[in-house]
Amino acid sequence: MSKLVSLNKMDRSFDLEFWDKVGVQGRFQALWQMVLEAEAIKGKNVPPLQRSVQNIKRRKS
Repeated sequence: MSKLVSLNKMDRSFDLEFWDKVGVQGRFQALWQMVLEAEAIKGKNVPPLQRSVQNIKRRKS
């Protein structure tokens, strides 16, 4: 999907339509691709996993 317009006639309508057609899965894939490309630019092979939770304990009531 592509569209050619002059800069003074450019608006967000094409972008909104494109991402709407791509759907949630397509947006996630595009995001992940950007993460991998950013890590490649930094010279890293695989992005680290975020580990914000180490363990979960059930409360005793």
